[in-house]
Amino acid sequence: MAALGPPLALELGLGLLILVVFFSGLFHRSEDRRSVGIIAVVGLTILLGLSWRMEPGQALLGGSFVQDDLAIFAKRLFLVATIIGILGSLGLRAPAFARRATEYYLAILASLLLMAAFVVSAPFAFLTGLPWLLQQPWLSFATLPLALAGAVSVYGMLVAAAARMFSRREPEFLERALVEE
Repeated sequence: MAALGPPLALELGLGLLILVVFFSGLFHRSEDRRSVGIIAVVGLTILLGLSWRMEPGQALLGGSFVQDDLAIFAKRLFLVATIIGILGSLGLRAPAFARRATEYYLAILASLLLMAAFVVSAPFAFLTGLPWLLQQPWLSFATLPLALAGAVSVYGMLVAAAARMFSRREPEFLERALVEE
């Protein structure tokens, strides 16, 4: 079986899926836009299938992006978690969510794109490869959790910054969303 393109091929496919979800939500005729989530789940399932064709050891931009076994595993894990999250949202019956479902799906797909791109970046690869550079593989018990904690921390900081920016821009949004239900 042939390998799937460059290390960021999955991210490029995810970017294409984001555009498909955006335009399908934009041109959706009904007030209930949860059906756009089905398009997102189908696209994510296709990307999950393609992720099994990815080969480790590929690099891009002079080693700035490195795709190793851990990065491929993390991408698959993020894809499965996103599929479960979107499938869980399809059962929500609140009218406010039904109208704004496309926004939710775009936000979750954008965060997936950020996480998938982050796991192939050089700092993550450096921390995961450091034990082998030092010829002490047993150190991976310390560096792998640190690398994953760093990835989660950066993601948390980005989410917190986005929430702070959103609360400043739309302070009464949550109140309006809860009243509309």
